[in-house]
Amino acid sequence: MPLATDVVEIEVFDKDTYTRDDRIGTAHVPFHLLERQRGKAITTRLVMAKGVSSERRMASVTVRLISKAPVRAGPTKKTIFLVRHGESLWNKAQERKDLTGMVKQYDHELTTLGIQQAQALNAQWKELSKEAGVDFDVPQSSPALELSSARNTDSHVVPSETTQRDGLGSWAPLMHEWDDDGRRLRAFLSAQCIFSSPLTRAVQTTLVGLQDHPALRGATRPLTLLRTLREVKNRGSYDSVGRYSEGDIGPHAKTMLRHSLGTDAAEVLSDVTVNSHDAVGEWWLSLVTQETKAQVMDRLDNIMATLRFWIDAEDKPTNSAILVGHSHLFRALLKSNMDPAFKAECPVWTRALSRKKLDNGACLCIEVEWPADPMAKPTIMDANLMFGTKLSDGSTRATVEGLGADVDENADCEVNGIGGILSPGLSLHEFIAGVNTTKQEGGAASIFCGER
Repeated sequence: MPLATDVVEIEVFDKDTYTRDDRIGTAHVPFHLLERQRGKAITTRLVMAKGVSSERRMASVTVRLISKAPVRAGPTKKTIFLVRHGESLWNKAQERKDLTGMVKQYDHELTTLGIQQAQALNAQWKELSKEAGVDFDVPQSSPALELSSARNTDSHVVPSETTQRDGLGSWAPLMHEWDDDGRRLRAFLSAQCIFSSPLTRAVQTTLVGLQDHPALRGATRPLTLLRTLREVKNRGSYDSVGRYSEGDIGPHAKTMLRHSLGTDAAEVLSDVTVNSHDAVGEWWLSLVTQETKAQVMDRLDNIMATLRFWIDAEDKPTNSAILVGHSHLFRALLKSNMDPAFKAECPVWTRALSRKKLDNGACLCIEVEWPADPMAKPTIMDANLMFGTKLSDGSTRATVEGLGADVDENADCEVNGIGGILSPGLSLHEFIAGVNTTKQEGGAASIFCGER
């Protein structure tokens, strides 16, 4: 544990892709100051490194002490839920090969269908909870949510292989096994934290799809934005370039929903507190930038570290969390962290998860285990679709494994070079020329692949 006399030293670098990283400067913050202001942001000026002392290039850094709770020793297991955003204006324009619709704005919001997909997800988990007799109004600080043996009963028991399934409506066919279903549903409803990509379509999906979730009730249970949850950035990906930062992200997403849903319907969503967290400054990459695979892997490592060590508002470690984000990022997460034993036991299903995308508004439950070594890579031990949702081609685990057929090697492109407007060999100049030609001819150019 740190002492009050300790000093936190921060070094800031300008990370470069092809050259050595440039050291910008350092800052020193007394730990007793962080402890006294725990949970509050402290901004201090950097002592600039040699060569960057110009007044025009002076910079500052903001730090915040979250908790002093010690890191738990030994392996850690958690249940994580991945929710893909609903259909966005980019998805719609891409499907129609409408180049103008793709490039006329950055950070596309949800379409009407996208909002309906988020509403359907919300209705599905609420209805399933009702059918299973789960009381999701139980305060988060209460004991773990449990299932009742029948609908509309007051007694709640932990389900087992002998639990009666009569009277549970659509519960049984939606999932694979009753006892695992009950545990996953309880984990979803008792998730202590909900994280979202700062991109508008993801924030909107969270507000609509997870409306009334216990983790979003009150100022002490905010929606937390993570810049690392943004979509994989490819050249020409207008949908992955942000427009809003910090305190403007939440209000913008709510305003767009108000335009689509009407004031009355959107009013209840305004009560959700949106914590911008690290979605500050220019948290996105430029339009012409394409992330490398190594950069994407770095982000995934950051996400997994956040999930492992995150402390909730009561300074307690989280056992389950919900992430709302994007198809390519989630696919990269699944592909890079799949447990070898899981892959060997379920080869067809794990290949499908590595090569296909979640459908818009879909929810995937993954079981993650971190080794005792805090620097070791976590592994995904199991993965199951939730609430009747599917992969983007309409398949489920049951249909994929039931057919027993291998997944098409060309079902989707790799992490790099997909989803953007620019093809790998297309320069920005050539792209702009193509846009101008398209506008003059009144047509639509097909110079993109995939969907986001």
